[in-house]
Amino acid sequence: DQLDAIVTTTSPQSFQGYDQMCQELSYQASVRNFECLGLYSSDGVFEMLYGSQITVSDPEPFLESLKNGEKKVAIGTDPNGEKIILLGIPTTYPMGNGSSSTALVAGLPAAYISDTLSLEENDDHVYSFILRRDGSFVIRNANTYRNSYFERVRMLYSDVGGKSPETYLIELQQAMDAHQDYSTESVIDGDQRHIYLTDLPYSAWYLLTTMPYS
Repeated sequence: DQLDAIVTTTSPQSFQGYDQMCQELSYQASVRNFECLGLYSSDGVFEMLYGSQITVSDPEPFLESLKNGEKKVAIGTDPNGEKIILLGIPTTYPMGNGSSSTALVAGLPAAYISDTLSLEENDDHVYSFILRRDGSFVIRNANTYRNSYFERVRMLYSDVGGKSPETYLIELQQAMDAHQDYSTESVIDGDQRHIYLTDLPYSAWYLLTTMPYS
């Protein structure tokens, strides 16, 4: 919504030249606490207007969605290798080289998402992750040390809804493919837990939360 507001209030036709447009876009990004803002070209190159240069971790699906007129969320990195959440909206602005942008992209630190979705719960029995379909972590809480959620399941889970861990993972991936919510129970270290998976909009990501059953 915040990025939509920038696009709505900063029409390219309302500015007297490229420099004035860049100044206003940068100001709008800073007052909304975005960490960075850039114009994104049709060949996947950023022209940064505000903040440090960013790199998209998986650029092809991000660019393809934006070219198709779809809003998209992706993960990226800053020059220090820190994760950045990228929010892209298809829109056309003039770029410094004379071409036109495919999208306007704003960045937020990954910690913002962790805080917003309460991924860092104080209760040791509550875990939340943002996953890709292959089980790799986009964002995980600080207490998670394995490389993927699937690896975590195979190492820690003895029973998932009366099914083997492998059967559970197959069902989980099927729910992901169908963009459907999924819930079940599990037993971890003898404790019964509830697992809930939901599809996250504008992305190829899924939010999974494990919490005490009672």
